[in-house]
Amino acid sequence: MHEKKIRRLPVLDENNTTVIGILTQGDIIRTMAQG
Repeated sequence: MHEKKIRRLPVLDENNTTVIGILTQGDIIRTMAQG
């Protein structure tokens, strides 16, 4: 049970980082389109 929790946390962190990266890319694309 402990191993599953430890394994899940890194996956969640990776997913959050990916989502943040996608949102950041979207903001950059929006800024470039506006400029």
